[in-house]
Amino acid sequence: MKRILDCIKDHSVVETIKRTWSETKDITDVSKWLVIKKAILQHNMKLEREKKRPALWLEEILFTYLYPRLDENVSKGINHLLKSPWCVHPKTGKICVVFNPDHVA
Repeated sequence: MKRILDCIKDHSVVETIKRTWSETKDITDVSKWLVIKKAILQHNMKLEREKKRPALWLEEILFTYLYPRLDENVSKGINHLLKSPWCVHPKTGKICVVFNPDHVA
């Protein structure tokens, strides 16, 4: 969780989050995330006026820790299949598409 808190640029918001975590017994990771969101959004109006844009902190955290990353071979190799939606396989020409496994017959 320390790395996630490092994405938050305002020390007072981080302290508020840590204080809330320490005051809450049996806090889960989901609860910690909700505390982070609430603390950032509560400070949103004040910090927006100061041009610190705290709403972007949430986006940065989500982008950093939840979105897939490309490995080295994907970045360097011209024939390496990208496993992201809508890419074209270099040999077959087939397109990678997203599907819902619940709807597969």
